[in-house]
Amino acid sequence: MDIFDDLAERLDVYARRWKIEFSDRTLETPSSTLAFGTLKDTRTPVVLKLIKPRSDEHNAWRWLEYHAGQGAARLLAHDEGALLLEQAIPGSELVEVVRAGRDDEATRQMAHIIGRLCGETNGARAIPIGFKTVEALGNAFERNSRALLTARIPAELLDRASHLYGKLCATQGPRRLLHGDLHHYNVLRDTRHGWQVIDPKGVVGEMAYETGAMLRNPIEMPQFYPNPRILKNRVGILCQVLGLNEERVLEWCFSQAILSAVWSIEDNGSEAEISATLRLAETGWELLQTR
Repeated sequence: MDIFDDLAERLDVYARRWKIEFSDRTLETPSSTLAFGTLKDTRTPVVLKLIKPRSDEHNAWRWLEYHAGQGAARLLAHDEGALLLEQAIPGSELVEVVRAGRDDEATRQMAHIIGRLCGETNGARAIPIGFKTVEALGNAFERNSRALLTARIPAELLDRASHLYGKLCATQGPRRLLHGDLHHYNVLRDTRHGWQVIDPKGVVGEMAYETGAMLRNPIEMPQFYPNPRILKNRVGILCQVLGLNEERVLEWCFSQAILSAVWSIEDNGSEAEISATLRLAETGWELLQTR
């Protein structure tokens, strides 16, 4: 049985189980296959997300249930290998605001989203078990050979980031269930519910950690986000809206950027991608030295 027949069979199973009428639109991503359609009974636009075996989103349904009504995509049903989500209409990505030259607006919107997801309401709720911690993510500094990493990351930056990341983990504020990969491509516009977050990884850590992914994005603009003026301005907006400490946000930015480069090396990422991330790390470190 080829891939198309296998997908068609799986879609037929879910069409009957959850009463979905699928369109011809499907989308393949590294972690999942997306199929678009509507619910037969209510004509609600939906997306069926079939999660691939090696995806890091198998806990996504639990994250979406936890954050229901707080700016996350609406989970309608799920099973072990699939999520049924209400489709964001028109579904334009927040990155389009950045492309249009309105980065301040996009950064403020991201800050408000982080505030909703990490607010005091969640502080009073128990975090479900089974999610990775920021400490566990930092293990990537140690599980790779030093020779492998320093072949592409300057040793001084690598050591500095590893030490600082550990220090930040040990001195965290209130811990929340974070998205873990909250950048401009994972926030979609919906005319009914406003901006909606998609594709959560689920990571337990302090609010300031959540700013790291958006500071090294949009990935398609490698000359933009490492710019000192842009980074300083973004950090200022995030901290003003969220009440965070600028030095700590810059420290997370720096150490996470190097960690991101480590992950890219593990995944055989491109030199261009790693180079842009390292430039951001260097910019973040330079800004820290001026404080």
